[in-house]
Amino acid sequence: GAHYTDLLREDFRWLLGCDGVAVLPGWTESTGACHEVQIAELLKMPIRTVADWVKLSPDYTCAPDPCGQ
Repeated sequence: GAHYTDLLREDFRWLLGCDGVAVLPGWTESTGACHEVQIAELLKMPIRTVADWVKLSPDYTCAPDPCGQ
């Protein structure tokens, strides 16, 4: 209801200050995440997985997988 709408409005105000959107596994199951991605697409913002954003970071170094995979 109104509470969810208020949360969306605040979320979208926050989104306007971002350079891009990082999505988590299963994001398509979240109505809110889907709305965030739709807004980001309209604003031509980059949308990537968290893992891809981390790889793009200048401070990223790949640590060995402790499980050997």
